[in-house]
Amino acid sequence: MSEGTKKPFPPLILGILTAPMLADCRYPEDVWICGGIELRADGLPLDAILPALEAFVLEKKKRGFEGLVFFTLRLQRDGGAWENSRSRERESLWFALAGMQNPPCDFLDIEIEEVASLGPKAWNLLRENGLQILLSHHSFVVEKPSDWEAQLVLMNACRPDAVKFAVTVDDSTMAASLLGFARKVAEKFPLSCVLGMGEAGCATRVTAPLLGCPITYAFLGDRAVAPGQLSVKNLRTLLMRVEERPAPDASEEQWIKWAEKGIREIQRVA
Repeated sequence: MSEGTKKPFPPLILGILTAPMLADCRYPEDVWICGGIELRADGLPLDAILPALEAFVLEKKKRGFEGLVFFTLRLQRDGGAWENSRSRERESLWFALAGMQNPPCDFLDIEIEEVASLGPKAWNLLRENGLQILLSHHSFVVEKPSDWEAQLVLMNACRPDAVKFAVTVDDSTMAASLLGFARKVAEKFPLSCVLGMGEAGCATRVTAPLLGCPITYAFLGDRAVAPGQLSVKNLRTLLMRVEERPAPDASEEQWIKWAEKGIREIQRVA
């Protein structure tokens, strides 16, 4: 819940299992070294999703994986494969998961823009059945910081268990502004994600988890799932670097410069 006094979480890398990976029961080795996993089931036929999740659970048990699992059916509007016009169809899956004695995930990722259409009765039923809720906001156009602030107010009113902001960043100055916003989010939500999409936002994927918004996403395999993403191995390496790391109260600009330097170095090696 949104209690800023709780002990902060350490950085939490979510490895992304894409729809093709889930369909083929293909789980890259790097996923099991992540702190958590995102199941990106959008892109799978509706009747194939639950069987794919059952197969994942079996592999998860075999591997002894105990990290958090997030279930996502991302709309096309927000960079996913689920048709926007079929948004309400996702509810049947959410309720099916919430009704399971041992659901395959800990969190449902629901867009803040969809909460109003979900309705309070359905929202309360999901919460009462035990699954935790991550409210997310995605933007593939450049927004003003005041837009982020407005979304944060809406999220706070819903009292979710975690929040996510993934917004487009077009330069280092805006990345620093987003990092300043991340500090505000961290005060309200210890379990949160604030990241900038695009190459200019890549540094926020490294810095925000070190400044109180622990969740960050990384790709498995050869290709990024979203613009500016880092691989699991590279992100782990950067988060473990402590040399020349700025002080926690250093400026956002200092943190961005530190991360950008590390990203350039690791990319040259690669």
